[in-house]
Amino acid sequence: GRSSTTRRTPAGAGRPRLRHGGRDRLLAVVLVGQAHAGAAIPEVGLRSSTLDMAGLTAAEAERAIGRAAGTVVPSAAVRARLAASASARTWLDLQRLVDLCLLEAAAAGGGREIDDAAVDAVLGPRPAQRRTPEPGDINAVLAAEVA
Repeated sequence: GRSSTTRRTPAGAGRPRLRHGGRDRLLAVVLVGQAHAGAAIPEVGLRSSTLDMAGLTAAEAERAIGRAAGTVVPSAAVRARLAASASARTWLDLQRLVDLCLLEAAAAGGGREIDDAAVDAVLGPRPAQRRTPEPGDINAVLAAEVA
């Protein structure tokens, strides 16, 4: 039978080239679902190339929430808010986000339905929307000055 051997090649800049089954080119593909996990292992970057993928789009995340958790996230507005979060860019992160919101909803007595209050508790409150004050609306002008 054939045995695995190591030989030096000029293209490898002096590094050994692996042979397997009589073939010179050995390719290993490693998929890491979480970029931060790969960054925690310095050896990964020594002999590898990396490709960072953008992850789920907000539309993909919203469809996934609707399919997987539609009964616990009945509001389209809440689904859209969860999907737009930077915390929903991978499948695992999206699952964790929904799980945290479910825990918050249950703790607040909301049962198994995620509402705005549960999302606020996990993601933080939404930024206040500013409105253009009407002429003579002193309260709106003062509020804008404070903000």
